[in-house]
Amino acid sequence: LLLSLKSYGTKPPKETAIWCTIFFFLSILCMAEQLLRYAFFSVKDMYPFLEKELDRQILARHIGIDCFSCIVCAILGLQASPIIREFFDHVRGIKKGMEAETYEKRLFTYHPQAYRLGAFFMAYQIHDLYDALVWDDGAAYVFHHIVSMIPTFLSMYPGCAGFYVIFFVGISEISTA
Repeated sequence: LLLSLKSYGTKPPKETAIWCTIFFFLSILCMAEQLLRYAFFSVKDMYPFLEKELDRQILARHIGIDCFSCIVCAILGLQASPIIREFFDHVRGIKKGMEAETYEKRLFTYHPQAYRLGAFFMAYQIHDLYDALVWDDGAAYVFHHIVSMIPTFLSMYPGCAGFYVIFFVGISEISTA
């Protein structure tokens, strides 16, 4: 399992290791949802909106999976934000950054932080895709989760665009949470 940042090494880990890690993260998300379902069931008599099982399930899904995952992605993105400081400097106009000559560095440099973030995000999107199918959220949500998984996986294998994963998968989740 790839849980510590050190375990991600200096080059992308083997696919077997990353899929085991994604499965582990997925298991944690499922446990969080089930624990919230149990917690809401145990206090259902105290709050009228928790009386219906369907309402408890929906609440557990959105708090236990969606909110929790967005917060984790945002934290992992913020922890890795020093890597993309030149992006923030460029946006704020502090210094000239994001030069065209350095695009290869931004695209092809391996960042373990981005890889870990991508692994967690993949687990989150797999769970959300499953939920979208089970809860019949509609084709737009199914499409959204599939489209979110494709670039994330492609950033992991062959291991490019980690620079952008930190912002678009991590820091941008602050607005979603």
